[in-house]
Amino acid sequence: MTNESESLDANQPIISAPSAGQRHAQAIDWIMCFETACGGFLLLIIFICHYQMMSYGGGLWRDEINTFNMASMESLGDIIKNLEYDSFPILWMLIVRGWIFAGLGSATGLRILGLIVGLGGTLSLIWACRTLGSRFSLVGLVLLYFCCPAAYSAGDSLRAYGCGMMLMFLTLGFLWKAVKDPSLLRVLCAGLLAVLSVQCVYYNSVLLFAMGMGGVAVGLRNRDFKKIAVVIGIGAAAALSLIPYWGAIKRLGSWNIIFHFNFTVSWMMEKFRETVEPAGAYDYWLWLALPLIAMVVCTWWFKKSKKASSQEQDRMLFVFTTLVVAIVGYAVFLKVLSYPTQPWYYISIIALMAATLDAAADLWIKARPAGRIMRLICVLIIMATTYINTWNAVHIRRTNMDILTVKLESISVKNDLIVVNPFYFGIPFEHYYKGDAPWVTLPPITDHRLHRYDLFKEKMTETEPLVIVHDQIQKTLQAGNRVWVIGGGIYFLKDGESPGELPPAPHSPYGWSEGAYSDVWWRQTAYLIQQHATNAGAISIDYKGPISPYENAQLFVFQGWRSQEPLSQ
Repeated sequence: MTNESESLDANQPIISAPSAGQRHAQAIDWIMCFETACGGFLLLIIFICHYQMMSYGGGLWRDEINTFNMASMESLGDIIKNLEYDSFPILWMLIVRGWIFAGLGSATGLRILGLIVGLGGTLSLIWACRTLGSRFSLVGLVLLYFCCPAAYSAGDSLRAYGCGMMLMFLTLGFLWKAVKDPSLLRVLCAGLLAVLSVQCVYYNSVLLFAMGMGGVAVGLRNRDFKKIAVVIGIGAAAALSLIPYWGAIKRLGSWNIIFHFNFTVSWMMEKFRETVEPAGAYDYWLWLALPLIAMVVCTWWFKKSKKASSQEQDRMLFVFTTLVVAIVGYAVFLKVLSYPTQPWYYISIIALMAATLDAAADLWIKARPAGRIMRLICVLIIMATTYINTWNAVHIRRTNMDILTVKLESISVKNDLIVVNPFYFGIPFEHYYKGDAPWVTLPPITDHRLHRYDLFKEKMTETEPLVIVHDQIQKTLQAGNRVWVIGGGIYFLKDGESPGELPPAPHSPYGWSEGAYSDVWWRQTAYLIQQHATNAGAISIDYKGPISPYENAQLFVFQGWRSQEPLSQ
């Protein structure tokens, strides 16, 4: 029996226990399946949010109309002459112009263009992260599209930010390809995309410089001067392509002094907070912590990465250098610009940070099941805690000016007067208003197609820039007709409060401050109306959903005339 048993056992196949390496590989495979499922779910939500942004965006707001009006000009020469009145180079204008001439220039058609660009930006982010080594850009997607709702509102608008992000991602991927293997085709593709990128958004020139420094760092590490020359050549081509804008930049410098102010780091951080905090109160601190953590971990990784391949070390050096130079360079750029920035000014740097942090995270946790699980958990936590705020952000109407003008057309008559304040609300008002009543802005300027701050500056130098407007208001009220006031930030003076006055700029305590003069001009107009109108009322609109604070216009009506006893508000 013993011999027979031994014989049977000897004939059985030998099944050995899986080795540590096999168990490790199996764990990685399972985690990758979960990552794929999470990535697919994440991408589905992002696509839905892009669609909701298009559906609920409503009409174009003033910045978008500025782009629309410029792209619709009679000739390419007219666009070039007026480039100083928009924030972007010419590429996006040409894209919008082609879209309009294809018969898709309605509000819906232009929102569809925004949707296409927004989806393209998402897909190009995924491609760029894959090119840099990430299998699925979980970190990049959740940071950009869940921790920064402005990626939808600015990226999907009729502005160049979304197209600029898309081209920046493509440039990042192809530049890395050119650094890794500088074949002629890769270099040409990287060079073309670099030129297109800076021709879409000026800020991309700073980000391209950061990418270039990343490529130079890799070339220096490998003592490969061919790579360094390639990167410098690509950057030089992009820089040379911006030379034709020197004239527009020089003309811009003659009037943009009215925006300049003491730009500080604290101001920049506050505006950065406004950009990301709508996703959640902790998001601001997350964005501050991640780059610092990335720098520390990257430094540690280089010390402990003796087993890493040379290509992995190159990739980490490229990503690390790009991230650091981009953050510092962008801050310096904004300081030199010295504008009171808005949230959309920070979209480009946030997009690049999301891509580079994703690539860095993938290199840190490569082949580490615990690290991959931790990344997956963190991504799911961020999704869960930011989803509601992100969902609400993509359901905000960009303007209510189109609704208000329709209301105004139905209740005003040709003998009334419409006063639009501030003057840049005249851009959407002119675009939408089709009524018979005359209208004027504070201050009165002659061109409401574009943001003509040069004309505004001229009014700041006049002794009595509002005489014509105030005379029209007085005559309208005295004739028994109505004065309609439409715009943003409309408020009224308290009893006994003086409106104040300012001498022609820059001979006032506020120098060339555009905001100071706008405020005083409205106070003077409000004081005139309150002194003499006998009846006042606020007109509501039939829209109950959320409206962007950047163009949530109010409408008031005034009638009657008296010489004394100011109207109490």
